[in-house]
Amino acid sequence: MKRYFVGLDVSKDETAVCLRDDRGDIVTSYRKPTDPDVLSRALSAEMEHIVCVVLETGVLNRAGFAGG
Repeated sequence: MKRYFVGLDVSKDETAVCLRDDRGDIVTSYRKPTDPDVLSRALSAEMEHIVCVVLETGVLNRAGFAGG
């Protein structure tokens, strides 16, 4: 089974996303608008394989928790 780890670097206008496998290799990386719905849709294809999400801390991280 695939195991993926996601890193999110949140800024006001966009969020950088990095998806790594359990060996630490980058599977994909991209930028999306900082919007929980947009980010959720972008990650939806891999959702069942994601075991951990790391969120960059700061005042903007509250937007990531708005959806639940």
